[in-house]
Amino acid sequence: MVKKPQLGPKYPFPEAHIPILVARINELATGSIVLIVETLYQELKDYKVKKNSIEAKVREIAVKKGRVWVANQNIPSGGPTEPATT
Repeated sequence: MVKKPQLGPKYPFPEAHIPILVARINELATGSIVLIVETLYQELKDYKVKKNSIEAKVREIAVKKGRVWVANQNIPSGGPTEPATT
């Protein structure tokens, strides 16, 4: 039996909502991916974001350190950024 390559979710997580995702991961500071997914799903329900796309993006941009999910440092959190100097 040949295994098919694993595909991403049918509806990918919208890039515009990544700052919200990163903020919630860091704010909740929990080891439960279910809690993170459910919280974000309720918050982004109006934008029709699916749970499987939220979970896939959490697993992509966050790591579990000890017992807590933490967003990677190189992901923009949507906070104030410094203007580029020329």
